[in-house]
Amino acid sequence: MNDSHQATTTTANPTTQSANKKQKVSNDDSNMTTNAAADFALKGKHVNVAMLTAGGLAPCLSSSVCHLAKHWIESYKAGIISGLTLRFYRDGYRGLLTGDSFIVPEAEWASMEALDMIGGSPIGNSRVKVRPQNATEASCDRWLGDG
Repeated sequence: MNDSHQATTTTANPTTQSANKKQKVSNDDSNMTTNAAADFALKGKHVNVAMLTAGGLAPCLSSSVCHLAKHWIESYKAGIISGLTLRFYRDGYRGLLTGDSFIVPEAEWASMEALDMIGGSPIGNSRVKVRPQNATEASCDRWLGDG
């Protein structure tokens, strides 16, 4: 019984494969449209990017920081945006709430590529409990104040 079920689930239907391929293409097209709209909305603007890592540590955090920074750096170099500030908050929400942050100087952007090869979080992490009312307002005020 198990063997026939396995055979049924692994047998491919050409019609379904074709539909899936069309769906994938249409999803890719909509992503391109979304990216183009975002590029247009940001065209010529200075972008302030703020990053923090929160929750449990994971091996991919540094790589995520690297690739997010890389995306914005490439947008800047391609002329999509006119300026870029990369701000990192140390130790997750704790850094956001206390204002403990730093800006990566443009001269150091190229060295951020090394983050793709290490694990954990290069900017620190914490599991600060954010209380709904006061902490949310405080973190929003800090984030807006930092630019």
